Amino acid sequence: MDVARFYRHVVHVARRESATLCNLDKGVFFVPERAFVYLVGKEVLVDAAEVFGTDSLRWRTEAKVGQLGPVDLVIDVEGHSTIALEFKMRGDANNITADLDKLATLDALSYRKYFCALIDAWADGSDADSRLKAVRGWRGAGGLQAIPVTENFDSFETKDEQFATPIRCVVGLWEVADNLT
Repeated sequence: MDVARFYRHVVHVARRESATLCNLDKGVFFVPERAFVYLVGKEVLVDAAEVFGTDSLRWRTEAKVGQLGPVDLVIDVEGHSTIALEFKMRGDANNITADLDKLATLDALSYRKYFCALIDAWADGSDADSRLKAVRGWRGAGGLQAIPVTENFDSFETKDEQFATPIRCVVGLWEVADNLT
């Protein structure tokens, strides 16, 4: 999988939805998480040959995986490991680490595991956010870590009906793997 290209699609969907909704005095955080997952899945699949090197694949949202229960987005790529993605819109550090723990239980030989978070942040969207710190500090069984797919996450201004002033949306994507993968 071309992870950088996948990330660009996630950012594109987030920015597109934010732009559309800001015209309605809403913002990207008005989008329900499941709807965002669907939109990302659809966007990525249109570009499947470039992202995955093939268009022979199957994608499912809220798919039951093993004993885990539903995983937000599962992409079965012919001849490759299955891709399992968990998404979080806002959420707190506990919700985020729970999703990371969930992904960590999947077999590394069968699954490539990714965690995507859209985090509401003030001002510059800096790394000071406790949720970003929780992801950076998370460690799973067997030495698993959340490894950022890019050095600098994209962020943009968006509206939120809960606040009088605009906020920022930080779009994060991490691979859940040991540091040697």
